[in-house]
Amino acid sequence: MSAFSAFSSDFRKLTPTRQILLGLIMLFALISGIGASYYFSLSNPPTQALVYLKTSQKSPHKGDIVPITLSLDSKNTGIEAADFVVTFDPSFLSFQTLEKGSFFQTYPRTEIGENRLYISAIATLKDDTVILPKGKGDVATILFVANKSGVTDITIDQKETTVAVSGRNIATYSPASIIKLSIL
Repeated sequence: MSAFSAFSSDFRKLTPTRQILLGLIMLFALISGIGASYYFSLSNPPTQALVYLKTSQKSPHKGDIVPITLSLDSKNTGIEAADFVVTFDPSFLSFQTLEKGSFFQTYPRTEIGENRLYISAIATLKDDTVILPKGKGDVATILFVANKSGVTDITIDQKETTVAVSGRNIATYSPASIIKLSIL
């Protein structure tokens, strides 16, 4: 005899009043579960962190140093870790150096590829306490040298960039995730 058959047999032995009472209890449990699920989904809305680039020099001359700042705005959400990938055309720009920003304190990886720059950053551990950075700030300033005249883009690779919170990527982008340079 299956468990359901045993339950069904025992349920039929109850008086009609007790059957109704048991049914109401089961209905209340079901509705409470659905209601709690809905409540917690509202109290933890999806968060977003805006990743963007900025520069003060959109029309540099050949040979100029071009500073590009990678920034993050997570509002009130603490960021656990992030991987940023910035792409550029090496025929127009040469990587010079990277200056770490103030948003993160720990950068376990910075790597330069042929046409991309990888920056990894994580929350800070201080006295057995994890400090999650939040708000608006600069992740890094990348210094390039303008190699030749022409128009080129510096972009955030949206497929490879991740801003992690509770195992989710909350990175969002604006038109400022691409900077168009006109090198004179």
